[in-house]
Amino acid sequence: MNGVPLQSPVRDWVRIDGTASGEIRREQCGAFRRVFYRHQLKENAKALGGRRILFFSDLHIRPQTARSFPVKMQWNGMETIRDFLLDTIEKYQPDHLFCGGDLMAYVCCFSESAELFRSLSCPGLKIAVYGNWDLMRPWLPAREWQRMIEQTGLRLLVNEAAYDGPMRIFGLDEIRKGSPEYYPGDPPPAFECVLAHNPDTIPQVLSAEMLGGIDLILCGHTHGGQIRIPGFGAVMCSSVHWKKFEYGLYRNRKTGTRLLVTAGLGVTFIRQRIFCPPEAVIIDLAAE
Repeated sequence: MNGVPLQSPVRDWVRIDGTASGEIRREQCGAFRRVFYRHQLKENAKALGGRRILFFSDLHIRPQTARSFPVKMQWNGMETIRDFLLDTIEKYQPDHLFCGGDLMAYVCCFSESAELFRSLSCPGLKIAVYGNWDLMRPWLPAREWQRMIEQTGLRLLVNEAAYDGPMRIFGLDEIRKGSPEYYPGDPPPAFECVLAHNPDTIPQVLSAEMLGGIDLILCGHTHGGQIRIPGFGAVMCSSVHWKKFEYGLYRNRKTGTRLLVTAGLGVTFIRQRIFCPPEAVIIDLAAE
């Protein structure tokens, strides 16, 4: 995608607080945070009212220590992340689970990571998209990696859609290591949610016309910067647009499409978070 002109202006996206309108609420839960987002449905999608989605991203599960090989290794962050997600599912009973990519840092963590993903249950769809870390292994064929992920119960969407009644979920390929392409629904669905690991994908791949048919976009990748300064935000952000899509809720001026960028659950490179706790997002689809 390098060198391809932007298909929709970055300036059309504005960050909105969301707390004053009741769209966003945050709740601290020990070292973690739960973000509650209330998405207002259009008239023709009101049948989806009451549906709940749990969205999380960027676990970056990685090895910590091996006490004595081949004794089972212990994984950094696995226990706390798993307990937080299981507690969130038990308390809030989501209908669907959406994962925004970067599920694990190294393939040697796969079996333990698979146990985690299998333990996360819901009555509806369990969907994931590729993150850039998920594709940083050229020696492993992409199809084999996809098969391994789907053995955990997650359906991996790569430039394709999944349906649940009037809801359409489209998963875009990762922009840094893959080739994201979007294909509109025919006929257009009552409600469309797009999953893309990196928010840089959105202005690069989605035209203004495409955005007109999309209600909600969910992204991760930035980690919210991991280190934030009150009143300023992220000190650093992994984006070609720097702080434009660093974290939070955004609205497209022309189409009204909502974009939500989560801070994710894990860490990378810098092994700490300051004023940026790990989080999961609970999305309620509201018909009122």
